[in-house]
Amino acid sequence: MRKEHSITNKLILSFLILSVISIILIFVVYVLYSRGEGKEYSMLTYFLVSLVFYKSYIPYITSLSVYFSFFKGKYTNQENISKVIANPIAAIILLVAFYTIYDYYAVNSLISSIKTHNANRDAMIYYEYELKLRDEAYEKAKEELASGNLDNAHNLAEEALFYDKNDGNVILLLKSIQEEKRKRYENTHQAEINNINNLIKLGTREFTLNNYNEALKYFNRVLALDNNNPLALYYLNKISIARNEKPKYYGNTTEEISVYGRLSEAISLYENGRLWAAYDIIYKLYMEAPEVAEVNNYYSIIRDAISRYDFFIREAQEVKEAYIDKTDLSPTSSIANHNGLNIMLDKNTLLSSSSGAMFKGSLYMFDVSIIKLDDELKKVSSEDYLYGKLADSLKSTNNGKNIILKAHFDTNKNDYVYSDTQIRVIPISISYSTLDIIRNYTSLNLDYVSVPDLFTLRNEMPRFGYSNREIDLELFSKNIKPISYLLLFIIIAYYSFRYRLSMASEKMTLYNRVVGVVGTLILTIVYKVFIEYIAAILVVLSNITVGVIITVLAAAVLILLIIFQMARIPRDVR
Repeated sequence: MRKEHSITNKLILSFLILSVISIILIFVVYVLYSRGEGKEYSMLTYFLVSLVFYKSYIPYITSLSVYFSFFKGKYTNQENISKVIANPIAAIILLVAFYTIYDYYAVNSLISSIKTHNANRDAMIYYEYELKLRDEAYEKAKEELASGNLDNAHNLAEEALFYDKNDGNVILLLKSIQEEKRKRYENTHQAEINNINNLIKLGTREFTLNNYNEALKYFNRVLALDNNNPLALYYLNKISIARNEKPKYYGNTTEEISVYGRLSEAISLYENGRLWAAYDIIYKLYMEAPEVAEVNNYYSIIRDAISRYDFFIREAQEVKEAYIDKTDLSPTSSIANHNGLNIMLDKNTLLSSSSGAMFKGSLYMFDVSIIKLDDELKKVSSEDYLYGKLADSLKSTNNGKNIILKAHFDTNKNDYVYSDTQIRVIPISISYSTLDIIRNYTSLNLDYVSVPDLFTLRNEMPRFGYSNREIDLELFSKNIKPISYLLLFIIIAYYSFRYRLSMASEKMTLYNRVVGVVGTLILTIVYKVFIEYIAAILVVLSNITVGVIITVLAAAVLILLIIFQMARIPRDVR
């Protein structure tokens, strides 16, 4: 029985040895190349990239393994060869199945793992960078407070809080600034404060006399001067209760009523889609009453909504500085991380950005243009924006996303407009697979895209002005490669038999061995080119399904013919 398994053992052992050697060589070459380019990744990234590139060399490794194992068999005149070659042929089929799974699914998973790993490392580097910016803003805010520049101090403290919303020192500093502002306001607006106090006294007197209509007039005048005055809100609640009506505001104390009154305003703005206005209110409430569960909850909800749907100008500026302007800040950034987005929104509208960066699950774009084209694809007009972001839409389904553009370029002022009202939202339905292809369409090798993603791209790409030709060709190639490579390996196995048989009476020289190895590699290269050429022709002449069926049937017939021919060799192998 041992002789029946000798070729199989050699086949598997050769494949494993050559695979390990090839992965090591790819690893070393890629490390030297990337460091020569001034980039340095983690060891895990180097290893995963090596496994991605390894996929392209599996056919060559398998060809050499088949040649080595079948060529080194020893021939005797005993039992029929068909009984002996069954196991090696089965092993070849398993290797083809391994390549198919690796090609169809594994490479895509490896690339996803690389991006996730590097994105996490980038996020950590950026987080440390954010902490540095927070500390700088915090120290400057304290200096401005000490100098009496309360507005500057407040802006700097708010900036520090933007980088770390839970920093207790920043929250205390903001409260100190607000207290100083209150004292200064009282000193400079004493007449207005006295007027409010007099109105409250008049209102409370009318309330005690049960003159609720008169009391309402006074308290409404107070709210016209101070729309969140806690005493006015408190007495409005008391009047509603006295009239057996539902209280306007939740709470039992003036402080609670004030908090819940402003909270209801923030919730109303949020539900109406006015996210920035809602954030302005909720963030101030969070400063004053972080212990109130509803405030804490809606602060997180509204801030998350802005992060998903909209973006802070400052965050975009910092991402640009960290990932685009200061590329040395994040040298471990993932492959193809700094490409802009270029996409046809319709047949006459092109969105083009010069650069971009993936961060926290969103693609940030910089120097974005919406270019209108005529039917001859000549530029008609252009709208320019400094910042853009592609993010999942709120309450989106599957591929629903929005492209959000900010900082519109004003040709009259010859400058960008940073106000929140200058915003353009472009709804778009696009998968992340398609997004990756469009971002890297001129440089990405479709050979590394999984079959499920290729089918997704085939359906989506035409909607964005791109041809399906390359995708159809790649889909066809991937579908016929397993059977085509199986045919190739069977051919190599057969002619390895014949070549060794012809040399049986002679001593094998180094020249003979080199000829065998080089000939096998050349045959594999030529065969690969030939298959791609046939695929290109069949894609043009017929649809993918028909072409694949024709190719599979033709290859299957040839495989059977060669196996029958091998079985006719009047020798067995061990």
